Amino acid sequence: MVTESSEEVIPLLLSLCKKQQTSHDKVDIVYGSSESIQEFVEDRIKKIQTKIENTGLAQLDEAELAAVWGAVNCCPYFKVDSSLLIRFKNTLRQHLAASDVSGSSAQELMWQSLLGSALSHVYKCCLPWPTIWILCIELQANNAEDAFDIFSENLRHPNKDVRLMTLRILCHFEPLSPDPCVEEHPPPMKKLKTEVVQKSPSEKNDVTTNVLQILKTVGESRPTLRSKKDLDAVRHLPDGRIHDAYLPLVFNGMIGLFNTNNGSTEIWESASKCLADLMMKHTSALWNGLMESFNAFISPFNVFAQSHASDVLPLLLEFMGYNSENPLSVGLYYSEACKGEEWKRLLKQWLALLKLMMNTRSSRFSQFVNDVLQYRFLDDNDAEIQMSVLEFLVLSNDYLLPHRHRLENLIKPKGLREELTTWNFSKDIEEAHRSHFVSLVVRILMPKVGSLKNSASRERTSIFNRKAVLGVISQLDVNELSLFFALLMKPLNIISDEATDLFWSSGKSSLDYFQKSKFSKYINVDALSTLSWKMKSGFLHVIQDIHKIFDIVFHVRPFLDFLMGCVVRLLAGTSLKQFKELRSLCLKIIARVLKKYEDCELGSEFWDLFFSAVNPLIKSFKQEGSSSEKPSSLFTCFLSMSKSPNLVTFLCREESLVPDIFSIPTVTTASEAIKSSALSFIKSLLSLEKDMEDDDHKNKGFLNPYIDALINNLHSLFCGNILRRKSFKYHGEREIKILKLLSKHIRDESHVMKYLNILLSFLDKRVKYSDVHREALLAILLI
Repeated sequence: MVTESSEEVIPLLLSLCKKQQTSHDKVDIVYGSSESIQEFVEDRIKKIQTKIENTGLAQLDEAELAAVWGAVNCCPYFKVDSSLLIRFKNTLRQHLAASDVSGSSAQELMWQSLLGSALSHVYKCCLPWPTIWILCIELQANNAEDAFDIFSENLRHPNKDVRLMTLRILCHFEPLSPDPCVEEHPPPMKKLKTEVVQKSPSEKNDVTTNVLQILKTVGESRPTLRSKKDLDAVRHLPDGRIHDAYLPLVFNGMIGLFNTNNGSTEIWESASKCLADLMMKHTSALWNGLMESFNAFISPFNVFAQSHASDVLPLLLEFMGYNSENPLSVGLYYSEACKGEEWKRLLKQWLALLKLMMNTRSSRFSQFVNDVLQYRFLDDNDAEIQMSVLEFLVLSNDYLLPHRHRLENLIKPKGLREELTTWNFSKDIEEAHRSHFVSLVVRILMPKVGSLKNSASRERTSIFNRKAVLGVISQLDVNELSLFFALLMKPLNIISDEATDLFWSSGKSSLDYFQKSKFSKYINVDALSTLSWKMKSGFLHVIQDIHKIFDIVFHVRPFLDFLMGCVVRLLAGTSLKQFKELRSLCLKIIARVLKKYEDCELGSEFWDLFFSAVNPLIKSFKQEGSSSEKPSSLFTCFLSMSKSPNLVTFLCREESLVPDIFSIPTVTTASEAIKSSALSFIKSLLSLEKDMEDDDHKNKGFLNPYIDALINNLHSLFCGNILRRKSFKYHGEREIKILKLLSKHIRDESHVMKYLNILLSFLDKRVKYSDVHREALLAILLI
């Protein structure tokens, strides 16, 4: 029957086993049973275990689940090898931990029940073993700590059977004695003068053994007065009276009680107090467990947090990378300890706890924590973190209460547009609070300035929001914009520590302080080079939008050196793989600035970095510059520089640059736009040279080294292959103006002949402008 009708065997075996059950934790072995039954039970478990290992839990059907459940329940009665059950139990635990099925689903609950059953029968299979062997070999004290590490998390398992069977197994281990050093020097206890307190070694062992026994008793019984007293007994165990290895077991045991339903919430209060006391006395030992279980017991832990803000806030500061004994500055923290998604997840849990603590002002760390949250995390790109920080700041600053809803809308994507459109926050605040309030608003809005989403539609929305945010910020007074420009750099993490004060304070955000700090000089070039293409591109687009949206004279000009210092360092610090597109974007911004701000100089350091970065382009400028349809951004930069008396000399840094531009009009394949730009460049240089001579400028005479090249190229343009020309389009007013400006540089005899030939070409009848004829004749007469 075992081999032919296996599906009918399990129910019959379960019926037989039920008759052999003598108590909830003891069984009578079915003697005289055939080996085939034992092999049958083992075979069923092995097959299911193999299938789970190969395909996972989800591939088992209900019939297989029922069969393996029955086989597991038969194990203690037929001398099945307990190691098989242990392996099966471990497989279940491993796959349950990796399962993506919801912990509240029926399927997941069935597997948890089976895990509890496996643990239960591992326990029952162990009981018939020779007691001496168990105690001497498997359950000795030196094996206990390893077992505690393995089974500790079971005590917070949502399935009650798993928790109870784990406790029953752990109760069989020899007790661990407390640290002898602590025993020799116990903490002082109040007692009457006549009272003599002595405890025997056996009484001491009873204390340590009872820790697990109390947890087992509480778990097995209904919530009665007895179970509450047992929990209080655990709570009031003096420091050092139990071995440190028991602490995680008690801690997880308390967490497990919060998974208890069916009216057992009566013991939650005692469990809460027990957890609070454990955290006070053994914070360092239990901290990781506290963070992992945060969501499960935020309410009970609040019992501890509410009355111990002075203990909790230093722990928070340590978590955020500070020296909790003496935190010196918001910006002085150990940044390596504050990275990664897991750290950010725990930060959110900390902030959730902080919101529940109403009495943080009583702690000497309260103001420092307030500053840390405002200066480090209010401008975080995670909206959940921003919202939690804002809620805490509102509780700490009463004047914010009337503005709370609107500030929250600035964080929420759905509320942002309306708030930006309808709320003029710069006028809706009392003058006494204005500086602090503007600082908060700017920090809240910063993530909307820099972040772009992945999908195209969300990216368009982000760009729209960015421009709207910039429009609002541009309405601030120029003295209030320093913080905004400084915070542009914060997410990039490329500013040296000595220059980050602007990030961590509102008091140092004045325009005067910003300009004196020479902020862009503290950019870490090595850190800059490691930035991703996306971060560099995003930052440059923000700067581009600022130039389009902000008032040029009042809002941008005071920060121009800083902005352009950032751009040129990005230009110089971009890798070859990222270079072409980012280089083009940098040059577009620089060209736009040079065109708008004709009198800007930007400083020698800027131009050192600029020419170092574009040196490869200059070397091939004639070829590449003349091959495009319209002037490149780099060419546009040179055109603007040719009009500035303070910048023109930088064009002379590269020996070949000016002669190469002079030669572009003679390149037959060059487009008309490119040739026209080159002629405009020549005219600007000649006009500038004349003005500088009239004003006796220090840079006058800069053009002298290039006169030969200029005359030769003009002669080639106007006189070369003249018989084959069909038009004289470059014989206009601009060109005759160039020749008139050039006249004062004609001193050499060879120059005179070429210059005369050029002028004679303007008298050709194919030149249609009579005014040009007249100007050419006058120039010839003056030779």
